[in-house]
Amino acid sequence: MVNLKDQFKIEKIDFPKLSETYKISLVAVGIAINVSLVAIRTALNLPVFIDQGGIMLVSMMAGPLWGIITAIVGSVVLGLTVNPSSLIPLLWATPITTALVWGFGTKYSMTKSWPKYAILLVVLAFSLSVVTSPIIVYLFGGVSGSGGADILFTVLYKSWGNMLTARFWAEFPTSIFDKVILSVLVLSIVRAIPRSDVQKLTPWYKEKASK
Repeated sequence: MVNLKDQFKIEKIDFPKLSETYKISLVAVGIAINVSLVAIRTALNLPVFIDQGGIMLVSMMAGPLWGIITAIVGSVVLGLTVNPSSLIPLLWATPITTALVWGFGTKYSMTKSWPKYAILLVVLAFSLSVVTSPIIVYLFGGVSGSGGADILFTVLYKSWGNMLTARFWAEFPTSIFDKVILSVLVLSIVRAIPRSDVQKLTPWYKEKASK
């Protein structure tokens, strides 16, 4: 029987003990995932960004510091290969926010049950919307290049007349949808890694242990 209290319990946990070589390789994999996802999004003209799955993976397995490294180096690689605007340092605040929220969320066991995982997704989407919205308004006049969010932004801006508020409420729901997609990818990769110290970070670890 599922203990509801345990589903929401916050506890500090240790990240897997990974070698430096493993972490560096993980960063490379994370960057490759991000670049691949951006290339797919661009080729298919998808209405979501799906560009931070690699950061979420690295932050979950190795912690926020390695997630930040992935965010910065990945932004440079993206800027040189797929999207030149990724070279703008101000835009790095977005992937760095993902690394911090997802890394510390994992550290404090937010990925260890489905209810906490869902809360972490909403917290991440909210944090990204708070950080990203003023940057997009400042740099691009509120238009981000994400079809779905930009359409919603246009509708809300015409209705409300406030660019920053419209951008936030366009960003928030689309960011949730975006991160749900990326979570499926990240959890699928993590589930395939045959290490118990990695599996203990996931929502299904206790379910297996209790059988």
